[in-house]
Amino acid sequence: MNNKDYKTTRLQDYKLRLLTFVFSLLSLVFFVSSCSTNKETSSIKMMSANHIIREIEDNQFDFDNLEARIGVSVKGDNKLGLKGQMRMQNDSVIWISLSLKVGIEVGRIMITPDSIKYINRNTRTYFAESLDYFENKLPIEPSIQFIQDLLTGNDTQIKRSDKYRVTIENGKYKLETTKKIKNTEDNKDVSLLTKDVWVMPETFKISEYEIKELGLNERKLQIKYDEYKNINGKLMPSKIIFEADENYKFSVEINYSDIKTGEEKLDFPFNVSPKFEQIFLW
Repeated sequence: MNNKDYKTTRLQDYKLRLLTFVFSLLSLVFFVSSCSTNKETSSIKMMSANHIIREIEDNQFDFDNLEARIGVSVKGDNKLGLKGQMRMQNDSVIWISLSLKVGIEVGRIMITPDSIKYINRNTRTYFAESLDYFENKLPIEPSIQFIQDLLTGNDTQIKRSDKYRVTIENGKYKLETTKKIKNTEDNKDVSLLTKDVWVMPETFKISEYEIKELGLNERKLQIKYDEYKNINGKLMPSKIIFEADENYKFSVEINYSDIKTGEEKLDFPFNVSPKFEQIFLW
């Protein structure tokens, strides 16, 4: 073997050793990562549904009065970005004022235990309906408590007496339940309402909902919670995403900032001009 062939052989051998080292290093990283992932998954202790529900109850976000700045992004047939304010009195009032980025109010919403009202200043219209009016329109309960739960990441409607199936999925507890519901229009046709709740094991806060109605009406609503913040010792999500199914084709993202809670009473001004025209959604 001449000197040139010797150098070529040494170079090839060096490249082979380097390649072998790189593959070995990648294999080691993959192995360590796999072990770490398995350890994280196996560290989640399986619990009964009642135990998880009790933890959810203990970690509810409690408030008397709440106010926050909000940013709202709506995606559907058209895209829309708004900002505004939200005020709530527990079990009593939800009040939202929405403005364009320049600060001009375009809409105002007020929900009470028996009604929902909305003013559209752009079109000079308004609607006012009973919450029961929405019972057949969306797969959610038409109650102010449930809507406040959705807006704060709570679930006060979850019952230990209900039958839940518990699994662990993507490092979270998943509670699944199904129940039969009757169509309120004829009280005969029956649908299945399924509800899946994903719960973070570290905080027992809800990270995601999925509510589906199967049968006469095929409807689905997904709610995702993110970026929880500590507000007076309790955790509340500062980012919420609502996604409806293909029948409605829209998504709404809400971002909270300057969240404040307290016992001081808040104002909920809501006056409809007599010049505005009443409209109906359906």
